[in-house]
Amino acid sequence: MHRNFSSSNIFAMDETACWFDMPNDTTIHHTGARSVSLKTTGHEKDHFSVILTARADGTKLKPFVVFKGKGTRLIKELEKIPGIVVRFSSNGWMNDSLTIEYLRSIIGSLSFSKCLLVWDAYKCHTSTSTQSEASQVKLHTAIIPGGCTKFIQAADVSWNASFKSTLRSHYDTWLSEPSLHEFTKGGNMKAPSRSLLCKWVKSSWDAVSQATITKSFLIRAITTSIDGSDDDEIHCFKSGQPCADGQSLLQAETTQLLSEPPSSNTDPFASDIDSDEDEENEICIEEDDKEGGEENEDNAEADDSDLSDVMYNKD
Repeated sequence: MHRNFSSSNIFAMDETACWFDMPNDTTIHHTGARSVSLKTTGHEKDHFSVILTARADGTKLKPFVVFKGKGTRLIKELEKIPGIVVRFSSNGWMNDSLTIEYLRSIIGSLSFSKCLLVWDAYKCHTSTSTQSEASQVKLHTAIIPGGCTKFIQAADVSWNASFKSTLRSHYDTWLSEPSLHEFTKGGNMKAPSRSLLCKWVKSSWDAVSQATITKSFLIRAITTSIDGSDDDEIHCFKSGQPCADGQSLLQAETTQLLSEPPSSNTDPFASDIDSDEDEENEICIEEDDKEGGEENEDNAEADDSDLSDVMYNKD
């Protein structure tokens, strides 16, 4: 890929789920306690999607954020936040129409040269409408085969950990500052506003270094040399990794591909779906969260019966 496209024209993207509440996985309490009270706003299951995109030269593009709902009252306010694009959908995930809008607003007009976008096999990435739009803007796409994102998707393995760590730090700071909180009439603490979440997303993405971005394309085999001279940089081929024996196999396949051009233009991975995602890309969302229903468009207030303290049992 690196031979056919300049590093400034190779893109990678990933859609990742984020949450209105981000409680820590660990707590500190007296030895022997049977349960620990953890302060939250009661919105641990309320998600929104963040699409991160970057180029192989280390350039980061605007985050594309998707909230659940219609957003009729909020969209004008959220559109004023610089350096970020915000949209709404019925379930808070990307769909065909939003994917087309993403291509136009984030990638479409960036270059007159041929470009390559590397993304996973999520259904709205491989749909006829999406592929047609990509063709119109002269964008080539490379689909990561199902089950392989954990090995070769730059965002999935290299960006998200850093991004979400900073995002959680913003949440922890906010949670520890009572003066920043708003409450319902029943006295329950409201979740962070969508406007605040967007600012955290922008700040967290800014915090991911250019070096991290550039290296992610190399160690995930996106910008490695075609002659195999830097295949030893590929992370999943290193000792102790799942594909430690893969380097020799890759070299053999590369040699064969270079000597025998494929006789068919058929995409061998067209029907592949990532095994870590179901067809709706909603594996981690409760069933009742998939039903249309629009959340409160301001702060997704909990009703008076909700609890702000969630009990986590050790048993």
